[in-house]
Amino acid sequence: MDTENLHTENANVEDVWFRIWADSPGCGSPADLRRLLRILFALTPCEFVKVTNLEACGFFDDALESRVIPVSLLDEALDNVTQMEWGRFFFYRDRRAAEAETLSAGLESEIATSTLTVCVCDNSWFTVFTKAPAASKALIDAGWRIQSDTGPLAPLLQRAAEL
Repeated sequence: MDTENLHTENANVEDVWFRIWADSPGCGSPADLRRLLRILFALTPCEFVKVTNLEACGFFDDALESRVIPVSLLDEALDNVTQMEWGRFFFYRDRRAAEAETLSAGLESEIATSTLTVCVCDNSWFTVFTKAPAASKALIDAGWRIQSDTGPLAPLLQRAAEL
């Protein structure tokens, strides 16, 4: 499968998006997020992340919030977190695309320009926004309990008030 063309950095919000709700058996644990990301990164590799609105137990360096950082730095930072209640993780293939997006542009724009977005919701589940059609199947095959929805980004966000 050609995963290189599943997403473009400057995606149109009218393109087909996949919104996936995945239960977090570890109640928003960093281990659950890492397990989820291993599966999603196999379909949509990402090198950089911007973390926003993170509410977590343990220590997460506030200096990392709302900045573009390498995914490896996020992985290290998660070592000091025991549980995440809320948070948005915008993943990008390259730093330029991530830095071009400003937080003032709004959630829809941030998701549309990211390669992959994962939101931790109420320390109970993850909401994933992706353009990778194989993501749902890959998560199910890995044993995740999910629900999914597809369509243009704006209507998906209107039905996702929990973000």
